[in-house]
Order: sequence, then C-alpha cells, then structure tokens
Amino acid sequence: MQQTKKVNYFHLALKNGQMQKISFTHTYQLSGHGGGSFLYIASVFDTDDLDSTYHRLRLFGTFEQCKYEIFVMACNTDERKVMEDSGISMEEKLSYMQNFSYYRSVNADDILLHSVKGRYIWIAIRIIGAARESSFLIDGFSIEFPGSSFIDYLPEIYRDSQDSFFERYMAVWQSLYEDVEKQVEDVVEQLDYESCDENKLPMYARWTGLDEKGRKFTPRQLRYLIGHLQEIQSGKGITGVLQKIIYLVYGKQAKVIENFKWNEWMKNSEYLEHYKRLYGKDYSVFTLMLNCVADDQDKLPQKAELMKLIEEYTPIGVNCHLVYLRENNNMDTHCYLDVNSTLSTPKVADAAGFELGSNHILG
Repeated sequence: MQQTKKVNYFHLALKNGQMQKISFTHTYQLSGHGGGSFLYIASVFDTDDLDSTYHRLRLFGTFEQCKYEIFVMACNTDERKVMEDSGISMEEKLSYMQNFSYYRSVNADDILLHSVKGRYIWIAIRIIGAARESSFLIDGFSIEFPGSSFIDYLPEIYRDSQDSFFERYMAVWQSLYEDVEKQVEDVVEQLDYESCDENKLPMYARWTGLDEKGRKFTPRQLRYLIGHLQEIQSGKGITGVLQKIIYLVYGKQAKVIENFKWNEWMKNSEYLEHYKRLYGKDYSVFTLMLNCVADDQDKLPQKAELMKLIEEYTPIGVNCHLVYLRENNNMDTHCYLDVNSTLSTPKVADAAGFELGSNHILG
C-alpha cells in the first residue's frame, strides 16, 4: 500500500479555527448545547502539491439529538483572503466553498475524499441542534492524503475509469483493511506498559501474575509494579521491598525493627521486658512503625487492609506488630508536662564574684 500522510486537528489545533456559537473547553474540545446552528471552519492546510488528492476524513466526537454536516473544499489557489475574512459570514463562506472541488457529507464520521483535488484543503462542520437538550463534544478530526486505492494493485482492466462504482466499492473494504492494519501496527505501542491506555493496565498486571487481591491500584502504581515485577516478586520477605510497597501504596515511610536489631544489646538491660512487649519476644515477631504523625485520625490507613498487604510480603511463620506513630505528650512513668511547661538543660552554677556568708548554702 502507498504510504499516506495524515494531518490532525486535535486539541490546540482546533483553537485556530473559526467558531460560531461553539465553545472551546478547558479540555481542548469543541462543545455546544441547545438548539440552533453551530458552525466551525478549520484553518487551511497546505499540502504543497498542486492537484493533491485525498483519501479519507475521520471525525471524533459525540452528538446528542444533533444532525451534523461536514464540508470539504480543495483548490490550487490560496483562498484565505475570503475564507478568513471576519466581514464575511460563516454561511456565505460555506456557499463560497462550492465554487471549488467540493464534497458534503451528513451524519457520517468516516468519509472518503477521493472526489476532491487541490493543493489547499478547507474543512467545515455544521451542527444543528434539534432541541434544548441537544449537545455535542468534538475531540477533533484527521485527514489522510494523498489518495490511494486498492484498484491500483489490480490488472489494468479494473482501472479503466476514475471514481467508478467499483473503485468506490473497493474503497470501503480498503478503509476496513487500513483500520485493522493500523491496529496491528499499534500492538507494540499498546503492549508498552509505560505508554498504553490506563484501562489496559489491570489486564497486563494479570498477565504478569500480579494479583491485586481486590486492591485497586492507581495507574501510576500499576506501571511501577509491572516495571519492577522481578525485583518485587523475588524480593518478597525482604525488608526493603516491603518498605517500597508500603510507600508506593500509602505514600508513607515505614520503619521495620526486627528482633536481632535490639535483643543482643538489650538482653542485660532492666528495660528488656518493656522492649519485648513493644518489639516482640522472639524472632517470630517484627515491628513495623508507620509514620502517621501529621495525619488526621480519619485519614489513617485502614489497619486490616494494611496488614493484608504486609502479610503478602512477609515470610511464612513471621508475624507483624503494626504501630502507627502519632503525636502525644507522654514522657514516661515519672515525668508529665502540664500546659505551658518546658524542658530545660541544667547548667553548672558559678559562685565567683561575691562572698558567701554563714547563712548561704550551695548544693
């Protein structure tokens, strides 16, 4: 097949067109509501090729209780002086387009442009709302050129006339074939977890053996998990991987304290029993402290959900003691701070510079 080019009118490219009763949304779309006639004329495109041929136009949008018409004009002369003149009404410009190579289509979002020819191409869209509830939203449209046909690859007997019924008939199957061909070409891109559509990520996660277990990961989280799958799957049971997963899901730093990290240097301490109650009495228990100091009470992670996640990355036979780090005013069993109380560091007294009488005592 002959390699075709494509010009796209999407997003900011739509803003350059002329609009009548049409709004340009903050999401870079054309929209309108209610009854009446809405008009849009796109900016001209110059193919830089005299008598250029065109293949196909595709419109992307949604229309509720609306009729829409697409007008296409192609010519070898630059008609911007007329088509961009603000003193000429949009309806007059639509009539002016009929003086050149011209095509009109009604309520079709995929049309063939084999009958138009010219260096410059103009596209206009008119939407007619049937009721006050009518609405539309246009994402954009694209034009493919130069024109191409399956009959160019058939014996000469089938190419005896231009724009014949047979050529138009074959063009329909050609469009279907090209759509399938485009899907095949896009397979590699669609299988790229870093750039594919968000709605495909859960399926790709299942393909790689990543079970969400009822948990709803965000697209950003899924992309990270798929990209680091080998590290995560092979690292289950390792402290570093557990901390990464908790930070990925909850955005919080976790501190893991295992028995061997404190037991050796605390085994002869008078506080050993206190530490056992806090960190666990043997190697089968580890403590995970989650930094929730700045969180409101109603925004704390659900403990049952967090424990389920921890268990997925914890070795069999090992239990987790989960602690949420929160702000509090308890010092210990011997000291309490009241309102307006402060802590200070004692300093050494200096008695130099004056004499002490018999009634003064230091100590």
